[in-house]
Formats: sequence, structure tokens, C-alpha cells
Amino acid sequence: MTVEVDQSGKFEQLNTHTVIACTNGKNSSIWVSASVKRSLIQRLRKSLIPRKDLVPILFTTLVFILLDSLDAFPNTIIIDEEYTGKEGIIEESLKKLLVDKFRKR
Repeated sequence: MTVEVDQSGKFEQLNTHTVIACTNGKNSSIWVSASVKRSLIQRLRKSLIPRKDLVPILFTTLVFILLDSLDAFPNTIIIDEEYTGKEGIIEESLKKLLVDKFRKR
């Protein structure tokens, strides 16, 4: 199964809501309010995550949560280009989350 993922309202735009959605014949989405985004980013800035990677890692985490909520996990994931130059960190983060998920089974 192939799933396509897209984002509306960039995560770093703290004055607007963000929706991350996927489609594979069925649609699924995650909606994050501007106030929740501000709170998440404020808390995570105190973490060990490098500031330049914070938003792409948050995006990846939401993509993972979205994919995990599907009836069947996809074998192909197509993510619309959202963070130019950050594709590597997004791919690496998603791989780590997937390995951890399937290792626990």
C-alpha cells in the first residue's frame, strides 16, 4: 500500500493551525492548533534536539503518528517536500521511529 502525506500550515508558523494528512484511498489527518504548536516548540527548545532540526523532527513525529493510526502500515510513503534541505533528517527520524515500532512486535 502506498500513502501520500502532505502538510497545510507549516509547523513553524506559530500563528496558524497545521494539518498533516495522508491519502491511500481513505483520508486521515492530524490537526494541531497554533497554541499547541507554540507550547510544543517552547518545551522542545529546552531539549537536546538541535534547534535547526526541531521542526523537521516534530513534522516527522506527526507523520509517524498519522501513519500508525492507519488500518495497515504502508510499504511506500511519499511525503510532499515540506522542508527543503531537511529530507535527510526527516528520513533518518522516520526510519528510527519505524525500526523502534517494528522491533517491539
